[in-house]
Amino acid sequence: MPYAGGEVTAKRYKQNTLDHDGYKIDGYALQVEVPIIHYSHYKGYQQAKKNVERLTLSREDTAMQLAYDVATAYFQVLLAQQDLEVAQAENLAVTRLLERAQAEFKVGRIIVTDLEEARARVDLSNAQLLALAETRESRQEALVELIGKQVASLADLEQSFPLDKPEQDVAYWIQKALVRNPMFRVLDVAAEAAQLGADKARGGLYPTLSLNASHSVYNNTASATWLGADTNTQVLGVTLSVPLFQGGRPEAQMREALSQKDEAQLKREDLYRKITRQVGDSYRGVLTAIARVNALKQAEKSAQTALKTTQAGFTAGVRTMLDILNAERALRDTQRHLNAARIGYVLNTLALHRAAGELNGELMQRINSWLQKGV
Repeated sequence: MPYAGGEVTAKRYKQNTLDHDGYKIDGYALQVEVPIIHYSHYKGYQQAKKNVERLTLSREDTAMQLAYDVATAYFQVLLAQQDLEVAQAENLAVTRLLERAQAEFKVGRIIVTDLEEARARVDLSNAQLLALAETRESRQEALVELIGKQVASLADLEQSFPLDKPEQDVAYWIQKALVRNPMFRVLDVAAEAAQLGADKARGGLYPTLSLNASHSVYNNTASATWLGADTNTQVLGVTLSVPLFQGGRPEAQMREALSQKDEAQLKREDLYRKITRQVGDSYRGVLTAIARVNALKQAEKSAQTALKTTQAGFTAGVRTMLDILNAERALRDTQRHLNAARIGYVLNTLALHRAAGELNGELMQRINSWLQKGV
């Protein structure tokens, strides 16, 4: 890089002579140095630009990770809320069944085993409600920790939202991650910056050529030994510097920079394996969630029909209270699994796009369109 500097001089000298008490020197000087051939400076400049690029990419990755964490936390709270609502519906149903069992037992229509089974189901349901309420509160606090404020209510997923399969195959998404995932690019740039750092250190062994220019003006008063005079000097020249021995510093700096390059490349290989696994898991997770949602929707209809049939059979005297309790549990389990599959589709979609470096505003708008309006 070019260098410019200057100085201002004002000096007073004392002399013990017969005709002079002293003399003074006043003046200023300006110097300019412009590198013509300076390998280290050039490589250092390139390295600095790479470091700025790396920091920019790191900020991009941090922002993308924050968006992913907030969205994931939101849907984790939503799933906990859905599980709690299903458990509340089950608790209401088994509580009514217990009341019915108590009435049926009094008239001798059921045995004590059925009554105790109904009571046990209510106790179990009450315990489950407490656990699920705690889970919801914990996940809600985790969401508040991320966004910094309380959320009064959460918009639920629409009952029917598009379950689209990912475009292309897994290899396509892995290749996309290699190009667009910010952390891949951070490590690539870090390796390039380290190589430039090694080149910069190597430049310490090379000769340098610089253009030098200076301008100085001094006013000297007379002394006992010479007459005073003003000087005005301009100098223009070229300086060739040839390093002979620097105590091994450039070599040590080169080794350090190359170690940093190797470290960045090893981290990139580890990240490649991690991202490959994440992309594969998320891609398969999306497909599995689609299949599970479709299957569980049908299973929910079947469980509802089975519960109604069992209740009618109990009234007719061909089914037991335990059969109703089991049918009720089967329906609620199916609903919980269905909710988990629907949320799982969203979470895997988020994870797939996060790994591929495509967690952007367009995706968030698409996911927001899946939520119920007016909340």
